[in-house]
Amino acid sequence: MKRFIPIFFAFILIPFLAHASEITTQNDEGKVLNVQTIENEKGLDLWLAEDHSVPIVSISLSMPGGLAADPIEKPGLSYLMSILLDEGAGDYDNQEFQKELADNSISLSFSAGRDFFTIQIKSLSRNLDTAIKLANLALTDPKFDEDAIKRMKQSTEASISNQLKSPGWIAARSFNGLMFEGDAYALPGQGNLHSLKEITRDDIVDQHKKQFTTDGLQIAIAGDASPEQSKTIVSELLKGLPATSELNLKTEPAKLQHLGKTFVYDLDNPQTHITVGHEGIPVTDEDWPAVKVVNYVLGGGGFASRLMEEIREKRGLTYGVGSYPANLKRAATMQASMSVSNENAAEAIDLLKKEWKRMATTGPTENEVQAAKDYLTGSLLLNLTSTSSISSALNGLQQLGFDADYINKRNKRIKAVTAEQARIVAGRLLNADNLMIIMVGKPNITEGITPLKKIPGMNIDKDK
Repeated sequence: MKRFIPIFFAFILIPFLAHASEITTQNDEGKVLNVQTIENEKGLDLWLAEDHSVPIVSISLSMPGGLAADPIEKPGLSYLMSILLDEGAGDYDNQEFQKELADNSISLSFSAGRDFFTIQIKSLSRNLDTAIKLANLALTDPKFDEDAIKRMKQSTEASISNQLKSPGWIAARSFNGLMFEGDAYALPGQGNLHSLKEITRDDIVDQHKKQFTTDGLQIAIAGDASPEQSKTIVSELLKGLPATSELNLKTEPAKLQHLGKTFVYDLDNPQTHITVGHEGIPVTDEDWPAVKVVNYVLGGGGFASRLMEEIREKRGLTYGVGSYPANLKRAATMQASMSVSNENAAEAIDLLKKEWKRMATTGPTENEVQAAKDYLTGSLLLNLTSTSSISSALNGLQQLGFDADYINKRNKRIKAVTAEQARIVAGRLLNADNLMIIMVGKPNITEGITPLKKIPGMNIDKDK
């Protein structure tokens, strides 16, 4: 069953499936990657990490839109479109299209993220022409057959129905729905059971026409391709796409709502799932390297983090707790999550707030800062061991507005973080009083809470 995987960008920490033997990223100049910037005949910049050691090419391209382009009354439209794009195109019906991909060992995927629509292509060099042809057909001439729409709607409805039983999913959905209330970021990515029924084929066709243009398009290629071959790849891939977009996307920062408030969604469950968060620091901020260091020490370093030490190791209140900065194009948040038994919810939240405040006041120690820097710099190459992980990481940097050499500057910037800088940034980043807290379960907390009667965006009322 197809499903949407949200993508979050933090430097180059982008999800991947890596195979260490596929590509070598370190080179004689000491750079992480040699990234070439190439301009095609239409003036589009593409980034190329050229490597001919294996006959594989991976391409990642993205364009503004995705879930941010969904109409308020029809959330889930872009997601539904994304899972229909490989259900037949041009002269290929669904089975023929899928067979052509499988017979040629081509990976082709489409993803509607919060701010961008992303396409990933991976192919053996000898089958690249076929891969580009199929991807171009999906971008320019998808079938969107009614039977395929029906099947994908049923699949998505089943997925949503299952998610509505998950405390973790309900907490995450409630967090987004409340933190970004009134903004497109508050909409459920897959839509809801009502909106799916309202979406028509005409809606999908119209959204496809608006979404797929070369306006704002960014492309990264990794693997067995030369600069000239890359220009040809891009020309063939984008053939037939219009130059301008009709999407009306917001550009102003999203306003964060309900900071400092606590919400409870009553669910008959032995565990309470807790998600907390407040405003964060954008990935483009000069202090971002220090944000990564502070987060690693607070809750991003697994068993090396303070939250894990205080809440799990010392008291055994949870199996795991973690913090993480989350970045969208128009909003940055700092979040944490954990699951605890209902009777321990109050104590766990008190401990989390205590560590949040302690870090904001004193910052990490010299030893903690050094350990964080060692991990963050050492893990970089491990995240770039396949052509697909490299093209995806580079495309993520393009989306953030960085230059092609930024990936080679990243570790130097992290190594430069001092304990004093981390202390100052921790004070800027963390504010326990501003945490919006979402609890799903039957927590032992009754004071200062707001009951949630509905899961935001899902049109489900607990009183009905």
